[in-house]
Amino acid sequence: ILEQYDDLSDKDKIRYVQQINSAANSGFNLLNNLLDWSKTQTNKIRYSPQKINLTKTINSVVYTLKNTALAKNLELKFNPSSEMIVYADDNMLRTVLRNIITNAIKFSFKNAEIIISVTENNENYIISVKDSGTGIKKEELELLLNKDNNFTKPGTEYEKGTGLGLIICNELIQQWGGKFNIETAFGKGSIFSFTIPK
Repeated sequence: ILEQYDDLSDKDKIRYVQQINSAANSGFNLLNNLLDWSKTQTNKIRYSPQKINLTKTINSVVYTLKNTALAKNLELKFNPSSEMIVYADDNMLRTVLRNIITNAIKFSFKNAEIIISVTENNENYIISVKDSGTGIKKEELELLLNKDNNFTKPGTEYEKGTGLGLIICNELIQQWGGKFNIETAFGKGSIFSFTIPK
């Protein structure tokens, strides 16, 4: 961009800036995962729940990842019917959401959509992130949450990862007494969901 600024069209400038943004977000997420992982291993992450607006928190995380999704022409869909108040640790919740949505972006093919939804039952709110990406092989699924294996593979645009994101999610969700669930079909996509007790 610096060398060819005057010769580039506005469309090319936007495309390059989106790529830079995506790469910066990827590096930011990698660093955050490493920091979060080190904190979980030294018991430095403390569960500090308070009343938070779940709708606003999800919208905020979706907004921060919007440009990363746009770089692959992906649409992040979250259309809540109402505002929801939960008793949760906002930082932990944002970490889990950021990792799961980033994972969905990483393994989605271009020109698709990722759907974030919230349902509830008598005991929990259930947050789900659905994609129509690569899906996960059965043997890979067994490795995903195993911290001894540190399993990772590149995304659809060869994005790299640490292999720690979902392990961190699982550990944080367990800290607040929730459950983490993965439904997947290889070649058809995945649904990552977790619960927040009411």
